[in-house]
Amino acid sequence: MRAFTLVELLAVLAIVSILAAIVYSVGNRAYMSAQKSVAMSGLRDVGMAMTMYSQEHDGYLPGPLYGGQAARYAQDDRLLGYHLWSYLELPEPSKNREPFTPLTCELFEDLTVDGAPAYFMQQTVKMPVGNRNPWGYRRNDQTKDEGSKPQLINVIQMENNESTWAMCAADAGSNRSPQAGWASKLLPEPLFGNERLYLYFDWHVEFVSAD
Repeated sequence: MRAFTLVELLAVLAIVSILAAIVYSVGNRAYMSAQKSVAMSGLRDVGMAMTMYSQEHDGYLPGPLYGGQAARYAQDDRLLGYHLWSYLELPEPSKNREPFTPLTCELFEDLTVDGAPAYFMQQTVKMPVGNRNPWGYRRNDQTKDEGSKPQLINVIQMENNESTWAMCAADAGSNRSPQAGWASKLLPEPLFGNERLYLYFDWHVEFVSAD
């Protein structure tokens, strides 16, 4: 039996390498597509939960809330999950920080630093009396009864157009608070390459180019 020549072996290795690269590329695209679907579905569920929350709270949004929301929740009323857990069939908040699963996916958990925000909350919307924080605002030194209250969702929807976002995927490029303690923990680039995921105040979810 004739032995393979060095040229033939190199040719075979080259073909195998090309096939492996193709398989990896196809698999990676499928994985990224699946992760995008998970992220979109989770954020869409958050929008539905906010709708149900507002219906049970005289039309008001949850809040006051932190401007950056991690994919965790606990007995802290400035965390989004504290307000929405029951609408999303999640465990009741406890002293321990639990995963707020609608705001995360496997890819985010693999790449992020613990404590980094997963999403930023819109801080300014147009209202009849001027610009306001839609979620309300409370300083760290204020009690629950102090600070400004959240806004009415129907007024927000009337005063702002469909391009006004409610939540934006967090990364260094979308950060408006560079001095925040968690700023160094942010993903340096958008989780999904050149796209960021947004939730709008009409509760639709959309990937938008980060360029």
